[in-house]
Amino acid sequence: MSIDLDIRYDADGNDNDNKNDEWVRFTNAGSAPLELNDWIVLHDPNGDNVINESYVGN
Repeated sequence: MSIDLDIRYDADGNDNDNKNDEWVRFTNAGSAPLELNDWIVLHDPNGDNVINESYVGN
């Protein structure tokens, strides 16, 4: 299993004006599909983003 991870943790300008410019990208760098079911991406203390029924293809 090999996963490349890119994170943009701080959007340009005011975060309230640019809400969609913070992101996390998982890239499958391996040769087989990866099951991401039940992975948790922690965003902040107020909540989590749980990945349901998603796959990173090859």
